[in-house]
Amino acid sequence: MAQQDGQMTADLDKRGRALGIVDWPYGVHTAATQQAMLDWADACRLRYSQAGRCLHWIARGRCGVGLCREGRSAHRWMDHLTGWTRAGAPAVLIAQPYDLSSDDITDLATVAGEYSVDVHINGTGWYGHGSTFVQLWRPGAWLQTMT
Repeated sequence: MAQQDGQMTADLDKRGRALGIVDWPYGVHTAATQQAMLDWADACRLRYSQAGRCLHWIARGRCGVGLCREGRSAHRWMDHLTGWTRAGAPAVLIAQPYDLSSDDITDLATVAGEYSVDVHINGTGWYGHGSTFVQLWRPGAWLQTMT
């Protein structure tokens, strides 16, 4: 059994490296969460980006400030963040907060307008613990997952 678990870990690590994951993001530490994240990324044809941590990154392609004011402290819903690219360009910023209040939904609508991103919210994320899956896509990038 231990050998089988070790092989599964090695296989997941190899798949992760192929998608740009050197160190698993915070909270992605079980085989189930790693598998779910990798399956989602494969289905969307995405690669992990260590740099994807703020709204400037998803909207403009880069942020010169580490965790800028548009990071977690400015928006309560920005928790358990991961950034994802397609063809080398930012495609989607994922947040997985434990809950979303009506104020958070209003804030997300404001962010969508200010940063010209498409917001999708559902409960299918990999983080677990009752978290909500919030996706902020660059315009047009979401549609590319459908083709």
